Amino acid sequence: MIKAGHLMSDDVAPVVTRSYPEVDLNQVYFIEIGMKEITYHTEADRLAWSIDSLLDFSTFLDTLDEHGFKKMDADLYVNLHHIRKYDERKGKLYFDEEGKGVSVTISAIRQRKYHDLINRHTANNTQRSLEFSFGKAGKKASFTTAEKNI
Repeated sequence: MIKAGHLMSDDVAPVVTRSYPEVDLNQVYFIEIGMKEITYHTEADRLAWSIDSLLDFSTFLDTLDEHGFKKMDADLYVNLHHIRKYDERKGKLYFDEEGKGVSVTISAIRQRKYHDLINRHTANNTQRSLEFSFGKAGKKASFTTAEKNI
């Protein structure tokens, strides 16, 4: 607003330097966005951080994209590098191969949008390859994961 000439620099409160939580986003499984706070979920911990400004939040969203997070629901961002199992029927992403540990449920719209991306990341994260199968004419191709022959 100052650059556009709508405000004078004296009209704006000084920028306060904010300390961000010491979180390695590479270790975070998923992040929940609340009305006033952001909660980071790792394998062992949860860390909440309050949102103070729109600028902080905007910078935060840019950082998430750089670390491989995708928006899977209105308030949920998932680190695709940690997904180990994808249950399409239930719309669940698991962070362990057995599908018994920590999981998140994603919206049907995001399931359709990111289906292929989720399958590719799951295969990569579990050291498996994708197998493609083509159905009858008019049906979409589908793929599953299989052990890599190394």
